[in-house]
Amino acid sequence: MQNKINGVIFDFNGVIINDSWLHETSWLEVFRELVPNKNHSIDSIKKLIHGRTNKDIFESIYNKDISTEEIERLSEFKEQKYRLLFKENLKQVQLDKHTIYLFEYLKNNDVPFTIATASGLSNLKFFFEILSLSNWFDLDKIAYDDGTILGKPEPDIYIKAAKNISTNIENCLVIEDAVSGIKAAHSAGASYIVGFGVSYPHDVLIKHGANIAIQSFSTFPYNKLNEK
Repeated sequence: MQNKINGVIFDFNGVIINDSWLHETSWLEVFRELVPNKNHSIDSIKKLIHGRTNKDIFESIYNKDISTEEIERLSEFKEQKYRLLFKENLKQVQLDKHTIYLFEYLKNNDVPFTIATASGLSNLKFFFEILSLSNWFDLDKIAYDDGTILGKPEPDIYIKAAKNISTNIENCLVIEDAVSGIKAAHSAGASYIVGFGVSYPHDVLIKHGANIAIQSFSTFPYNKLNEK
């Protein structure tokens, strides 16, 4: 039996905004510059990056531990590429009306909600400014890659996100677009998991722990928020 839902946690990239392709493109550029002697492709990048922290990704590139200072430098190198692509494609990554409706519904019905993301603070601040996220979200309550938390598929970031909105993950509905994120939410013990978008086939998301899978928030299961 599922617990009553009294909190909602969103993944960010690929869920709130359709920008996974921008991350994949910017990471592909990074891989080609840092490891030019290998054949890299979008498909190989997808298998390496989604849900993982920058530290995990860069250490997989170099196959060794990397200092915090070097991770910060490399991360900014990558994120500058991403932010430039984001601005160049701004019209394609705006919040859609169904996403905004869901935010407003949660806000007006006093349902606590936040974000759990592998993005770092510099990107979060960029998103808050360019997408006006402060209309709905409190930056201080978002669980993000601060260099201390394990990346997905480890459950830590979802447990932290639930704590940030003063609830338990067992009472949260999670929305995720990637297999690593689905695994993280399932492992954390989320009450209900919504697989989202088109990054993965929906049957794959359900196989790894999603309760349902939807392509857009136009078919979000609002009924789950009203169950007693």
